[in-house]
Parts: sequence; C-alpha cells; structure tokens
Amino acid sequence: MTFAPLKNDLILRAARGEKVERPPCWIMVCFGEISVAKLLLWPLQFFIFVYTNG
Repeated sequence: MTFAPLKNDLILRAARGEKVERPPCWIMVCFGEISVAKLLLWPLQFFIFVYTNG
C-alpha cells in the first residue's frame, strides 16, 4: 500500500527533533467544544514552549 506524501508534517518533524520553520501549534477540541481552561492557559504554554525550545 502506498500513501501520498504528507503536506503538513510540522508536528511530526518537531517530535523527531528536526529543525522546523516555526513551532507547531494546535488546539485540542473535546466533544466539539474548546475548553475555556485550555484557551486561557494556551498563551502561557506557548511562551514556555518557545522559551525552552527557542
């Protein structure tokens, strides 16, 4: 079985430790709604990620 090449593999490349052009970012959705707590904590988590991986 042959699969088409991935077009958006940024998160996979970052997980493998490869250099990426920007930090990967995603929003977790649970039961069709975005958790308010996750939205409030996202800027802090993003800052910590960029600061520690930067």
